[in-house]
Amino acid sequence: NYQLVVVDEKGLELSPEQFGHARMSDPAIVAVPSILIAGGEKDISGRQQYFDAVLPGNADGGAFFHALHRVLGSGEYAGDDTAPAVSAADRLPENHYRILVVDDNKTVQMVTSTILQKAGHAVVQAFDGESALDLLFEEEFDAVVIDMQMPVMSGPETIKAYRYSEYGTVDHLPFIMLSANASEDAREEAEEAGADAFLLKPVDKNRLLQFIDTLTTGTGLAGPGIEVPENNVETLAIPADAPPVMDMETVRALMAIESDANFFPELMKHFFADAEQSISEMEQGLMQKDMDAIRDAAHALQGSAGGIGALALFAECEQLSRAENPELHRQGAAMIEAVKNQKNKVQAFLQESSIDSTSTVYRFPDKT
Repeated sequence: NYQLVVVDEKGLELSPEQFGHARMSDPAIVAVPSILIAGGEKDISGRQQYFDAVLPGNADGGAFFHALHRVLGSGEYAGDDTAPAVSAADRLPENHYRILVVDDNKTVQMVTSTILQKAGHAVVQAFDGESALDLLFEEEFDAVVIDMQMPVMSGPETIKAYRYSEYGTVDHLPFIMLSANASEDAREEAEEAGADAFLLKPVDKNRLLQFIDTLTTGTGLAGPGIEVPENNVETLAIPADAPPVMDMETVRALMAIESDANFFPELMKHFFADAEQSISEMEQGLMQKDMDAIRDAAHALQGSAGGIGALALFAECEQLSRAENPELHRQGAAMIEAVKNQKNKVQAFLQESSIDSTSTVYRFPDKT
């Protein structure tokens, strides 16, 4: 009694199609789930009908693991009482989609999810790539909005693993990559991983909704593997001179997302909790001389700061996240202290703005 058959094309004396046809003719064998490890780069679309999953020969261990999850854990072989899958389109009105939002940053997660929910979309949240893959193989989604840099499994790694599951099929799930990194290298990494669009934080409401609509309907797109257009890349504008503590345009845009007076104060609670955690990780990294940990924590806080328009804090975090090891050894403590000072300035700014859960009128101090 076998639970799975894994077939390596290179070890077959028959062609995969001949093997698959022979397998399909035996009810006892066809009942056992199968995975084909394909050889070469030729078209394999015709083989999908004979196997439950097809992976390219260069697939890594993560892709194979998630193919196993898809084949053995999808419920297809769980018994006759398993409920049939219902497509996302069957559950939502036209032009309203089921979207998976993946981000370990609670501040950005809250902003992104609220934008989508207010537009009528159904949102499911995940906080790392592995959890996202579990959901993607268990449920149906119309699109995925995913952060680029996350612990456990990054955004590009997650997309690559999922794209392997689409190998040899006509399926293509749209992915929108979010990042605080405006470099060309980051954009190219997103494109090479299989992302359909690349947007910088802070999340622009109109651009995000535009991409959701465009990618889910296929309007103006050439299909899977298209080049990410230059106009899919947004840039956070930071003044050349000393940036202000808060960008008021971003703050007002955030407050306009949700009419509930509790939304903005609740968002700030998430932001400061994330900020304290990131600063703690920076300080711990400094004590342990773990420079990568310092940069990772700075990048995480950079995303949060950009998400709320804290431009001065964003700039300090960006500088820290790009610092080389020698600079961190010499100036790491001072750079982390500068980040803490800017975080405190954001807190003081908001307190002086008289923003709390009962506020209906907001007053912003005219200062940096």
